Amino acid sequence: MFFIFYAIALILGVLGPAFIASSMQGLHIGVFWDLISFLMTVGASFFLVATTSGTLSFYKDDKFLEMWGDVALKIGYIGVAIGLISMLAGMAQPPMAGVDPAAKLGGSFAICLIVLLYALLFKYFVIEPWLGCRKK
Repeated sequence: MFFIFYAIALILGVLGPAFIASSMQGLHIGVFWDLISFLMTVGASFFLVATTSGTLSFYKDDKFLEMWGDVALKIGYIGVAIGLISMLAGMAQPPMAGVDPAAKLGGSFAICLIVLLYALLFKYFVIEPWLGCRKK
């Protein structure tokens, strides 16, 4: 029964709004996917916590599992800072021929925010339910 509630929460909280938002803008749902941002958020935080715990199977301990969610969220904030810096630095350079400066700025800002989106989703839609199931 838990998995049904989890699936409903994912549909109502993430997939549904993402699909509606992208379709209302005439975009594909794929605008919410960026592999580098995902690897930065989830992958880097995994290896940082594995380094701290001394093992790759740290997720068996609730303390390190909670740390994984916290580190992922903090890496999301770092990703936003990196994205803002690169976005503002890109504004100082003249645009390439045929590139709309406003579109370039908007695309850079979207990449900047998607790192934070992945961090929030990972912490609150993966780690928190995982910890909640273990405490029951």
